[in-house]
Amino acid sequence: MMRTERTELRRLLEHLYARGFRVSGIDDGPGRRGVWGGVVEAVTAVDSSTLFIQRPGIQGEGSIDLVLGNANDGSEIVSDYGWPNGDPDKFSDAMRDFDAVQR
Repeated sequence: MMRTERTELRRLLEHLYARGFRVSGIDDGPGRRGVWGGVVEAVTAVDSSTLFIQRPGIQGEGSIDLVLGNANDGSEIVSDYGWPNGDPDKFSDAMRDFDAVQR
C-alpha cells in the first residue's frame, strides 16, 4: 500500500489512541476549535495545523504541529510536538515511538 499523508495521519492517531491519548482540539488556521468533525478531514484541508492532545486523568495537554506537502509519502507530517510542564503522561515517549516506527 502506498503511504500518503492521510494514511500517516491515521497511523499517528491510531498510535496515540492506543496509548490512551485523545484529540482535544484543532487549530487549522482560523483559530482553535473543538473536535466535532473528522480530524483527518480538518487537518488535510489546510497546509498546516496543530492538534491538541489530552490523556484522561492527566492535567494539561500536548500539541502536535503538522505540516503537509513536505513529502508525498507522509513521512514528514509531524513538524514538532510538546507537552508543557514536564511530561506526566509520557506523551514524548509515545511520539518518539511513533517516529521510530515511521522511519
